[in-house]
Amino acid sequence: MKRTLSFLLALLTLSVVAMAQAPVKFNYQTLVRDVAGNLVGNHLVHVKISILAGSFEGEVKYSEHSSAMTDRSGWMTLVVGDGVVIEGSLDQIDWAKGPYFMHCDIDPKGGNNYAISSAQQLLSVPYALYAGGGDYNKLSNLPDIKAMIRQIVKEEASNLYQESQSLSDVAAISNSMGNRQLKELSAPTDNQDAVTLAYMKRYVDSVGRRIYDSSYLAAASLSQNVVVSSDGRVRKKAIAAPTPAKDGVLMGEFSVSGAKKVRFSQGNLQYAASGRHAVADGGTKSGTWRFAPSQYNESVDNKGQWLSLHEWNSTGCNDDGTLGDACFDWGLYNAISNGGNMPGQWRLLTIDEWNYLRSQRRDARNKFAFASVDGHAGMVLLPDSWQLPADLYFVPGAARGFATNIYDAGQWSAMEAAGAVFLPASGNSNAGQVNNAGTYGSYWSSSLKSNGSIYSLDFYGTGIQTTGNQPSIGQSVRLVQEM
Repeated sequence: MKRTLSFLLALLTLSVVAMAQAPVKFNYQTLVRDVAGNLVGNHLVHVKISILAGSFEGEVKYSEHSSAMTDRSGWMTLVVGDGVVIEGSLDQIDWAKGPYFMHCDIDPKGGNNYAISSAQQLLSVPYALYAGGGDYNKLSNLPDIKAMIRQIVKEEASNLYQESQSLSDVAAISNSMGNRQLKELSAPTDNQDAVTLAYMKRYVDSVGRRIYDSSYLAAASLSQNVVVSSDGRVRKKAIAAPTPAKDGVLMGEFSVSGAKKVRFSQGNLQYAASGRHAVADGGTKSGTWRFAPSQYNESVDNKGQWLSLHEWNSTGCNDDGTLGDACFDWGLYNAISNGGNMPGQWRLLTIDEWNYLRSQRRDARNKFAFASVDGHAGMVLLPDSWQLPADLYFVPGAARGFATNIYDAGQWSAMEAAGAVFLPASGNSNAGQVNNAGTYGSYWSSSLKSNGSIYSLDFYGTGIQTTGNQPSIGQSVRLVQEM
């Protein structure tokens, strides 16, 4: 009967789906900021949308031009598919052959000078177009579903009356139940005796007590690893997390691709003009690089010398500013005072790795959140293997901005010991002017865009986006080590 009901539900579902049609368009919303990071509110902006296959630099399958009015907070909303087509056809994209990526280029002044660029992977919405793409109204020889349901119900109803055995028929197997005894239901003596429910409950309770008593004694014999609470139960002692290595790496492990994991540095990268640091040729250069002493508090010294926002050309690339693979190997080109500095030790994440970390690894949606730590706004990333420390809470996502999770310094110490990473919202800088500190986070990647800008991961309290910024903009740097 269960099989029949499942079949009925499948038929009913098919009849509903057959009438569904998906429009070849979808909504898109983003927050618009100018190149300095300032919100562009109540303004007409021009937008170019491009959909690419395979990667952020893949083949353009469709592009269109649109215009939209931002609201007072800088939010822009438009419908992809309603714009003026530049290239391709949205309804000809085979969504089953993804992944697909979307570029959004914006001129905040309403012209065609697209100074702002962002990109993201399309994860769900457009694929409803693929799911709804079939025109079931054109199918021929459809079955008569109503007639099939009536026939199945009729057949199953007749089966309800097929049982012919009585209780005496079942019991009268040579009058001895097949030589198995039916006696003493509350106190069985032989292997095949039946028992009452009350007896079974008493038996299970007694076994449970014996297991508990055994585990208690075993735990008590290892008293250095357990504690006994006032209710007499044995619990494991809290075991401190392993101490991070002396080269400034945290212990949480994070997947950045299907086959690669990394650990983050103990804090954002900082620079001071005083002192000297080693470089790849064996010599030294002016200045000192270090990791911030804390993940959340990028405190400077008394003279305000430590800088936490860096132009991209200084983030581990060749000293002459050329753009290449040297951006992957910080420790080789600029020694970090508390970073160990072995070749191949420190590097920037690529933009694909940033996106995999925040949206594609297992359970990614539940492993990031906005937060405030000791009064400092930012974003929390949880490691692949995570156990929330006792008496703390973690609400994933960005529902209430940087107030989604609030931790004091002691609470964050427990979170960090469990592997959590915090990226402070340090803002960005342009021509020496710091903007949006405490409300905006901008983190460099090692990935170049075709127009000469550099991809970065930006967040602003209610959302995250992948953006292209000029290398002369000052942004935060968080380095990683590969496992």
